[in-house]
Amino acid sequence: MTRIKLILVSLSVLALLAASGCGKEEAKSMTKEQVLEKIKAMMSSVVEAANANKDNCDGLADAMSKIVDDNKAVAMRAKELEKDAEAKKWLDEQSKKMMEELGPKLAGMMGSMMKCKDNEKLKKVNEKFEELMK
Repeated sequence: MTRIKLILVSLSVLALLAASGCGKEEAKSMTKEQVLEKIKAMMSSVVEAANANKDNCDGLADAMSKIVDDNKAVAMRAKELEKDAEAKKWLDEQSKKMMEELGPKLAGMMGSMMKCKDNEKLKKVNEKFEELMK
């Protein structure tokens, strides 16, 4: 699994997944740099959703579902880009940097995320995202 896929799947499994989602046609022409920016925006939305729904697991699931739905085309484009060895290497390097930058924000929201780990609605969101990333 590539680093970007691992990051996205890991975040999904932890319910860490509306920022500016885009349509399927727009996403098809996105460069690797544009995809990375969309993923960064998505990650910021995840942090915001988790912080806004610290005590509301169903609200968190609804917000995460919207983020996943809004960013399906971006995820599909990332998968396409990873077929190119150079683009894959670049995305891996950049996503590692992104995670280092986002680390403190992600760590700060883990309590609320863990509180909701058994929420059925959130589990369904995770399943939806995992299916998308296959």
